[in-house]
Amino acid sequence: MKSILKYSKAWVAGAAVVSLAACQSSAPEPAAEARAPIDVKTAAVASTTWPTTHEAGGVVRAHLVAVGGRADVRIDRGAGEAEGDWQQSTVAEVANIDPARHSFTVKVNLPAAEGLRSGLFGRVRVLGPSRTVLAAPRSAIVRRGQLSFAFVVDGEGSARLRMVSVGEESGGEIEVLAGLHEGDQVVLDPPASLEDGRPVRGAARATAAGEAK
Repeated sequence: MKSILKYSKAWVAGAAVVSLAACQSSAPEPAAEARAPIDVKTAAVASTTWPTTHEAGGVVRAHLVAVGGRADVRIDRGAGEAEGDWQQSTVAEVANIDPARHSFTVKVNLPAAEGLRSGLFGRVRVLGPSRTVLAAPRSAIVRRGQLSFAFVVDGEGSARLRMVSVGEESGGEIEVLAGLHEGDQVVLDPPASLEDGRPVRGAARATAAGEAK
């Protein structure tokens, strides 16, 4: 009876060893699959020319505002609704210029839009002299809390997550203040499965300045 028990224990232990070896040999396969390249679209960060903007509530010089001139408008839709995008409009009237108080009144033609009603809050900005900025597609920017990031494709074809500082937006592009360089290829609309160091593949589209890459 003792010999049978010893034999059984030895057989069970042997089965456990074989089973463990089989698990260890198959473990790398899912890991390798997880690091397979992800298909993405990319665009190049580029220098471009934007007009300087002055938003109401800050310092706006009266000589920058003229009837018929361009003014951008953004309407706050109210509690629980997303803030709208900047929309191009024109200045309808400039009045009540008071040099002593450094104030004046500007009336703007609101662009046609659904849901406009009395009592909504809006912002207005007027355009000044042009300036050169570094810009990237807005869809390349990943927001995480109060921080902004972008995935940059390195020379080995891997996506590298970088923290960036961004500024104003215009026409689907966003100003890059720090964190990216001209010519960097950034991933557009990064999928949730993309993490730092993950291989990617895909064709670049037009640059932020509109030049095809």
